[in-house]
Amino acid sequence: MQTEAAFGVGCIVPEVVGAKDVEEWKSGVHATLEAIPAIRDLELENISRGFAPKSGITPWGESKEFTPEAGVMKFRITIPSRVQSGLRASRKVGDTEDFIVRTYFNHRHPVTFVICDGADASLRTPSMSLVVVREFLKREIGKLQGDQTRIRKLGPSPFHGNFYLAAGSQGEQLVDGISVDVKERPGYHDFRFCYEQGSTSLGNALEFVFAWLIPEISAFYRVKIDSAKRMKRATSTVGLAEGLADTYAQRGVIAYFRRVFRNKRDLLGLRLSLLQAKLTAVNELRADEDLISSVYADRSVRIIHPYTHKGLSETFEAELETAEKTLDILESQHTQEVQRVTTFCASLLGVVVGALLTAWLRR
Repeated sequence: MQTEAAFGVGCIVPEVVGAKDVEEWKSGVHATLEAIPAIRDLELENISRGFAPKSGITPWGESKEFTPEAGVMKFRITIPSRVQSGLRASRKVGDTEDFIVRTYFNHRHPVTFVICDGADASLRTPSMSLVVVREFLKREIGKLQGDQTRIRKLGPSPFHGNFYLAAGSQGEQLVDGISVDVKERPGYHDFRFCYEQGSTSLGNALEFVFAWLIPEISAFYRVKIDSAKRMKRATSTVGLAEGLADTYAQRGVIAYFRRVFRNKRDLLGLRLSLLQAKLTAVNELRADEDLISSVYADRSVRIIHPYTHKGLSETFEAELETAEKTLDILESQHTQEVQRVTTFCASLLGVVVGALLTAWLRR
């Protein structure tokens, strides 16, 4: 009887191109996954609602496809070691060839657990099971001609940790009979859950651990996605500033007058981009703080909290500050150039008017 388990945590979500509702999504996923011989025992449980974005933006990042917001997708999959070696950088999950995949959908972010079937707590890298399963699915789906399903990677997947469950007692107690101990290591940390063998079974303990982790992991992904959005906006804003700065390195009369007459609009666009980036970041950070407070309100043990909270510090204020300083310099330069052109035009107009008056008076 097995008393230990090793699993990876991340996010593997099938997307069905063009699916508009739950039934179309379920039909597409069933047809695709059941066409892969390595997959068995496929179940789509309680998937009753979902989100079909019109703008291409979902709570889980950019996508134009339907994504469930409730329920769970389960299946077993066999990937021989020789196949694993050829998937991605020759990465294997020890000697494990059988995996149990569960993706839990919720309104915050989907969460996937990949259990290394038959493995125990001595397995070094159960987190790699996410990579192996995802890459295998992508390869096999790619072989299906005309198939409209694709595997979408959401958030950092796998989560940078190796997860284990074994009989015993160590670390902080979550509830009576189940505890957790987090070991920080170079690279991926170890999350070791323990259960009292006399009070519960491995299966029940695993279900409890999943239920405990889902809110924390989904919140982590939500915060990371908002962080990625802030980085994208900051990078875009800095790019606009650099592009405008390059125009001032150009020489010649044509380049000079182009800056005078065109850059005002671009400078205004950069100013608006900066303001939007700052305002959106404030709203995102406030929402993320509320989310974290909600998830951990009744939890004395905060397993994923340090990793989630770190995402709040990823504000990219330094990048926006650099863009703003660049903008201030460029606006000052543009004002000076406009003043020079205005002065020149006024002087030229004065000369022309003076010459005309002189010519008229001499008639």
